[in-house]
Amino acid sequence: MRHRYLRWFAVLAVAGCPAALMAQPNCSIQDVVGTWAVQGQGTMLPTLPGATAPIAVPGADIGIAYIDFDRTVTLTVTGITARSGAAAAQTLSGSFTVNPDCTAIATAPTPIPGFTFKEQFVILNQGNEMWTLALNGLSGKPAVWQCHWTKISPVPWPASAPDWYSNCSTGLARGTWVGRYDGVLLPFDPSARMPLGVVLMGGVTHVGELEGSLSTSLSGKVSAGTFATKITQLNLDCTGTWTVTLTGADGAPLPGGGVEQFIMLDGGKEIWTISAEGVAGTPVGTGRWRQISSAEYR
Repeated sequence: MRHRYLRWFAVLAVAGCPAALMAQPNCSIQDVVGTWAVQGQGTMLPTLPGATAPIAVPGADIGIAYIDFDRTVTLTVTGITARSGAAAAQTLSGSFTVNPDCTAIATAPTPIPGFTFKEQFVILNQGNEMWTLALNGLSGKPAVWQCHWTKISPVPWPASAPDWYSNCSTGLARGTWVGRYDGVLLPFDPSARMPLGVVLMGGVTHVGELEGSLSTSLSGKVSAGTFATKITQLNLDCTGTWTVTLTGADGAPLPGGGVEQFIMLDGGKEIWTISAEGVAGTPVGTGRWRQISSAEYR
């Protein structure tokens, strides 16, 4: 009896091997060709003149990238750090190498002498999503920096522009939305950094604006209030700017509002943001909004 079980076990093991091998990932450049929305967040670690140890500088970025069949990648991002307190744009072009195990490496020269940007990728969701880690820092400085890439068109920009733009030109989809922010707030004294988190629920009005209620935590102090957004610019590549107003129960402005840059995804059903200009200090972090129901928010 024991030998019979061993024989069956051997048969099952051998039979299972081909299936197991077939289940392994097998990626190529064809899986990642297209236009991508990019959102990143992390910490830069520069050492200031005269200092003996690096300082931690939180930051965030957002942008559009496209990968072509010739294995080139072009990335245009707008980033903000707690050191600068101001958003700045940059475009990098380089090479994108995909491995059969669904990892990838992107490299791109930069204007900084001697510094080549290098990033590790993991490809998932049948080539529609990627998670990344910067391998040699940012802007020539050490950094811990991670990004999330989501494919928004299987065709590289600008060839995808006519079909792609038609998916976001109408603005935000009507219905009920939720949102969240995560980062730090820089008061007008830039040496003070206050952890900031916000969760929001609201709806898109008949004029395409998003408004509702919120809860915010600033350095552990929790407040409730309301919010309202207004799109001020929507570009052909589905990027744009909007204003976000956060108001406390007493009618006073809450920290975290201001002007934000965004990418619109999924035909106006999702928004990724970073702050570009604050009202009560500049938030440094990322925001995400998502439609959870086509039913009107009440």
